[in-house]
Amino acid sequence: MRPYVYGVLGMFLMLIVACDNDDPTTMPPEKGTDCTVLAYLIGNSNSNDLSYLLLTNYQDMLVGMESVDVSKHNLLVYIETKSDDPHLIHIRKEKGTVIADTLCSYSEQNPLSISVMTEVFSTVFNEFPASRYGLVFGSHAEGWLPATNSASRSVGVYQNTQMNVPDFATVLQRVGRHFEYIFFDACFMQTVEVAYELREYTDYIIGSSTEIPGPGAPYKTLTPLLFSSDNAAMKIAKEYFDVYNEIYTGQAPTNALWTAGVSVSVTDMQYVDKLAAKTNDILSVYYMDRQLPASLNDIFYYDKRTTIYYYDFDGFIKQITDENEDYDSWKEAYQQVVPYFATTDKNYSAYIGGLFDMKGATGLSTYIPRDGSSLTNANTYYPTMQWYKAAGWDLTGWW
Repeated sequence: MRPYVYGVLGMFLMLIVACDNDDPTTMPPEKGTDCTVLAYLIGNSNSNDLSYLLLTNYQDMLVGMESVDVSKHNLLVYIETKSDDPHLIHIRKEKGTVIADTLCSYSEQNPLSISVMTEVFSTVFNEFPASRYGLVFGSHAEGWLPATNSASRSVGVYQNTQMNVPDFATVLQRVGRHFEYIFFDACFMQTVEVAYELREYTDYIIGSSTEIPGPGAPYKTLTPLLFSSDNAAMKIAKEYFDVYNEIYTGQAPTNALWTAGVSVSVTDMQYVDKLAAKTNDILSVYYMDRQLPASLNDIFYYDKRTTIYYYDFDGFIKQITDENEDYDSWKEAYQQVVPYFATTDKNYSAYIGGLFDMKGATGLSTYIPRDGSSLTNANTYYPTMQWYKAAGWDLTGWW
């Protein structure tokens, strides 16, 4: 395989135009009209920096584009690393050779601000209109939790800042494109709260309810699937799982060889409102007056910290209903929302420095409110999520 990147400075092979917020952007004429995909890669964080791993993801995308018909499909990459200013890149071909055109070189900016993200997204989707759209988001993340200035929270991490999920939804609303899928190559993003918040802007969400492998998605083989005209979300998720499952040993991993497995699922937005209504029915009967399940330890949880934010949604409803007929009705809606889930027997957590058993996981997490000083911020923020009222949490007595 011929090399594409010779260090960071060699990553961007052809500079078309340097642009800032006020400059017009001149785009090259080679554009597909079937599908446009944006990969938004944020690696510049003050702790646990992802720059090297995301640069590797970018190089692997270049390899994967060798088998993509660029007369029909557009791949744009916005990448922000600690070692270089951010760039917006169009990956195309010239006489059969993959070319990386830098469309915009930006001065240092916060890619998780609403204004910056809106500008980049609008530039891509206005200048590369197509019949279908996909979005890949690669960074640190932590589901629906509120952004902080001290830890990995919510959508992305840039230096010490993060973005709240409702703000991410605001960007999508302003950009005005409906996505076939949003692929979160980031930890903990497959939560019912995130799915409900983004339900109007995408058909599917692809992601994991737990920590993802350090190297991220296997883009050498996965990139062509980003443009699939049939069941793209399922194909992307299956490839993600299959590559890691093939080398899974259940042993401690390294970023060079991730042998510790993976879990990945797909959520279908067309059924999320139905699931909210079914959940409202359940909570109004089985969870009034702060009725916690008899033992939270009996419910599978995806994050292996002292404070647990991500319980298995199915496990929670199963326990509070004792698997009765109401649960059966709810489970039908749940299975429609989660049409695909795959996991290796164990996954890895950096929080415990080892692997944990995935028995009891079904692919979609939820928050369970409860008392505790460590949960104050989460409990205060939770009512701002649309899921809180739609699912009936406002009636349970916790707030």
